[in-house]
Amino acid sequence: MNEITEKLFCSPVDAQTAKSDVKMNLSFKFVVGNYTPWLPYSKTNWRAMPFSLCCYRDSQKGEALLQIEGREHQIIGPCSAFFIPEGVSHSLSYLSGGEVTSLWIHFRLTMFHSINVFDFFDAPCFFDGAKAANIGRHLDTLVQLPRVLDLAGSLRLQLTGMSLAGELLGDAPLKPERLTALRHLNRLRPVFERLDHLEPGKSFPSSTQLAELVGLSQSRFLTVFHELTGGSPTRFIEYKRYLKACELLLTTSQSVAEIAETLRYADAFHFSRKFKQNAGCSPRAFRHAGS
Repeated sequence: MNEITEKLFCSPVDAQTAKSDVKMNLSFKFVVGNYTPWLPYSKTNWRAMPFSLCCYRDSQKGEALLQIEGREHQIIGPCSAFFIPEGVSHSLSYLSGGEVTSLWIHFRLTMFHSINVFDFFDAPCFFDGAKAANIGRHLDTLVQLPRVLDLAGSLRLQLTGMSLAGELLGDAPLKPERLTALRHLNRLRPVFERLDHLEPGKSFPSSTQLAELVGLSQSRFLTVFHELTGGSPTRFIEYKRYLKACELLLTTSQSVAEIAETLRYADAFHFSRKFKQNAGCSPRAFRHAGS
């Protein structure tokens, strides 16, 4: 027995079988989710959420029309699932007279602390068959977890979230237009780590300081940062603050004034004005639309 074990575990290592990956700080963030009834012939307005949406219909009857900006309209039948990336405008219309139930969550999948993973992939939006059933099981696990998680629950949340992401991405190709930006990610890793630890409302490093952190000139750093995030470091930090505000609006009963204080805005008016610049609606309207 010892001789067999030695042969199995002490054989020469084939260097070609090893993996050298990029340390991405991959993280799954569950925001909110539930089982929700679809009322007969109900319809949502066109809206774009700051979080990704994944939904599974476990009912055996009824159909819905899903409209997604930039894609063909799709009829969603029983036991099917759909996925809407964050920031993508969409509308849902229930086409049947009976009440059915949908299972859904809002979430974020990020790398390097803040970068949206789905932004780099051309992920499908519609799923059926075994893949839809797997998505439904993952969503059910996530929704059924308790609100306050211990270490084991937190681990289960991350593992289930990553399994869900694996189903959604599958063999999804990388977006050709994002390949250049993807190559810059690892170079700017120290910058994202630095920005991730900033407290709301506190002063933050200048572009010159951040450029020095990764050994780039200020102009080159700003160009690369814009390719990755779509804006400046200041804009990136403010958007993270906006995402936290969205989360608080959806998951707490804090008033607009209390959220403004939590995120260190000067006052509720200043917070509401900044929020509307990002969301296109007031904090109260966003809370109502997301409920």
